[in-house]
Amino acid sequence: MDNRFIHNRLTPYDCVVIMIDCQLQFVLTINAMERHRLIRNAVSLAKTARMFSIPTVFTTIGEESFGGPIFPKLREVFSEENIFPRTTMSLWEDDRIVTAIEATGRNRLVMAGLWTDFCVVRSVTQALERGYEVFVVTDVCGDLSPWAHDDAIRRMIRAGAVPVTWLQLLLELEYDPEHKHQNELYLTMVKEHAGAYGLDIEYPLGAVNPRRGKKMTKRI
Repeated sequence: MDNRFIHNRLTPYDCVVIMIDCQLQFVLTINAMERHRLIRNAVSLAKTARMFSIPTVFTTIGEESFGGPIFPKLREVFSEENIFPRTTMSLWEDDRIVTAIEATGRNRLVMAGLWTDFCVVRSVTQALERGYEVFVVTDVCGDLSPWAHDDAIRRMIRAGAVPVTWLQLLLELEYDPEHKHQNELYLTMVKEHAGAYGLDIEYPLGAVNPRRGKKMTKRI
């Protein structure tokens, strides 16, 4: 693995989030993890990108046939202008998507989607070939079987990609001192989406300062 950049912290100013084929019919085929958890994680990743104003690109394939529509809760987070339907297996074979990514001027890509062993692995490896630094959000990827998913993750790591989770990404981005004013949004985010970590945050807030615990109920 090329480890020149894996210790350089991601910031809200240097990356692009790319979500590949997070579509309803595809998710029905997923057996590598619980489907409702995959959808929840995908929404959490999208909300993280929105919270830090990170450029985000959604791609779909076969919406009217085998892929189905994008997860409805993702449409609630971003508008249609962020979604690029395509007919190619790799996003790098679609000039519109390439142009949208290049227009950001950023060289670090946070990528996730379905299926891990096909459209995701092809798009990730081609991004690495183009000189991008790639971080794969492993818990926002899914496949037909655990073996297919795990083999694809290993293949991408060997090619030079760095594995992360959506929560790990959130924590890394929140570390940026310029975003401390978003602390309330951050706490709301982890309470609603981060499972046990959210409960760990919520308990002391409610126990030590019940009024503050009740206050932070705004949804993002």
